Amino acid sequence: MQTALNALTAGFSPDEPGVIVMVHTDNGATWYSCRGMADVATRTPVTPDTIFNLASVSKQFTAFSLLLLVQEGKIALSDSVLSVLPELGEYARPVTLRHLLHHTGGLKDYMDLAFARKTGFYDPLTPQETLADLISQTNADFPPGTRHDYSNTGYFLLSPVIERVSGQSLADFARERIFAPLEMNNTFIVEQYPAPQTIATGYGKAAGQWRISESPWTHTGDGAVHSSAADLMKWGENYRTACAGSTSLIQQMSETLSPLTENGTPVTDYEPYAAGLHTLHHFGELSLEHAGGWMGTSTYFIRLTKSDTTIVALSNREECDTETLARAAAAAFLRPAFPAVITDHWDEEE
Repeated sequence: MQTALNALTAGFSPDEPGVIVMVHTDNGATWYSCRGMADVATRTPVTPDTIFNLASVSKQFTAFSLLLLVQEGKIALSDSVLSVLPELGEYARPVTLRHLLHHTGGLKDYMDLAFARKTGFYDPLTPQETLADLISQTNADFPPGTRHDYSNTGYFLLSPVIERVSGQSLADFARERIFAPLEMNNTFIVEQYPAPQTIATGYGKAAGQWRISESPWTHTGDGAVHSSAADLMKWGENYRTACAGSTSLIQQMSETLSPLTENGTPVTDYEPYAAGLHTLHHFGELSLEHAGGWMGTSTYFIRLTKSDTTIVALSNREECDTETLARAAAAAFLRPAFPAVITDHWDEEE
C-alpha cells in the first residue's frame, strides 16, 4: 500500500506547493505519502498535521451540525427556512431545511449575485453582504424540490440557521460538539483571516509561475472548515463509532435525496446526494465522498462504509486533481494488484 501511495505523489516536486494522500483503517493501520511544501517561502513541508482549507468537504460538518439540532428536537428538516431566517422574504417560504441540505432549494447562487456586482474571488465579500443579496431577490430559480442543483447558497444559509437555533456561531458549535469530542485539535472553522492557527498557504499558477492564491471571503457553512489529514481520519472513524452524534444521526448522514418529488414526478438532474456527501458505489461498496475546490486549495474525502476506511487527498495547489488521487488510493487499498501509478500530468496541465 505504501508503494502505491508513493507512486501517486511521485510526480510532485518537493520544492513546490504540496500534497498528502492518506489511508486509514479503523483497526489502526495508516499509510500516507506527502510531497512538497505547505509554504514555499518558508520551506515548510507538508506533513500529516498540515492544516488545509477543506473548501466544500466542509459541507458534511455543516450537515452534521444541523442534524444534531434536529436530533435534539430544536428544529425539523421540514421547517421552512423562513422559520429561522424570516428576512429572506416570502419567495423563500416553500424552501425547507431539507431542500437546503439536499441542494434542491432553487435559491439564487450567491456567487453569481456577487459577480453581478463586479465582486470577484479576490475582492472582500462578507456573509452580511451575501445575505443582503439574497434578501433582495424576489424569486427562486425553480420550485423547491423539483431539481437537484448543487448550491453553495443553501449550505451558506445553514450557517446562520444553526447559529440562531443553537445560540452559537457554526464555528463555536462545531468545535464544541464535533471537533473537541473527537480530539480533532487541528480542525476549526475560519470566520476571519488570518486563521487562528498556521495553515497551508494556497497557490495557483499564473504565466507558468506559482502565485499565492487566497480569497478574503469569510463565508461559513458551504466551506471554511480547515483540517489536517490526521484529523480527518478521526472524523472518518466517527462514521462507525458515533462518538459525536448518535448511530441514528450517522445513518441520516448517508440518507439520500428521494428521486421523486412530493407529487411523484422525477427530480430533474437527480443525484443521490445525502447530507453534505455524495453516495457512490464504484468501489463495490457504499462510499461517502465529497470534493473541495477553492482559491489555493483542492481536497477530496472518501469514507468506505463496509471496509471502515477513510481516504483523503489534500493539496495547497488549486489545480491539483485530488479526486483522482483519492480514488486511486481507494482502488489500491481495495485491490492491491491495481497499478496505482499516475504520471506527473498535473505539472503538464498547470
